[in-house]
Amino acid sequence: MMDVPPTIHGRNNLESWAKLREFVAAFPDDDYWARWKPMVIGVLDTLESYGLRDVFRAGQSMHDIVFSTADHHGLRDEPRVVLTFYPFQQLVRTTYLRLPQKPAWAIESGKVAQSPHVFMAPLTLERLISPAKGTRAILEYLRMLWVDTKSHTTPLPAAFHSLDV
Repeated sequence: MMDVPPTIHGRNNLESWAKLREFVAAFPDDDYWARWKPMVIGVLDTLESYGLRDVFRAGQSMHDIVFSTADHHGLRDEPRVVLTFYPFQQLVRTTYLRLPQKPAWAIESGKVAQSPHVFMAPLTLERLISPAKGTRAILEYLRMLWVDTKSHTTPLPAAFHSLDV
């Protein structure tokens, strides 16, 4: 059996978080990035403390941080949570994005074949928050992402059980 070569994106959830940390660390230490990097690392540390790196894939799009439940990088129309950091304002724009799509439960159950009009409606939610106080909003969006993409086959991760989200 041949090993899959490593990528800059990571082969699995855990590796994707490690690759994202390498990506963040590679930015220069000028005035902008020296403020941006600790914001990103702080949020990643917090999410990891909840055990979420085991259940979400982490990546980037330019300098936005992206979380998904997909088993691959290069998202097209898969739902995702996107974090955009504004270091001078010390704010994070947290976005939950769900494009119109056929839900996995409908595909797996054969309901799409019975009714080609079964779609999840598009949805975009955004909040502008401070990283220190924004953990709850980020967790709410990650929970929504899980429910929309995995709840039909996999129970809610334990990290969300102790939270009131």
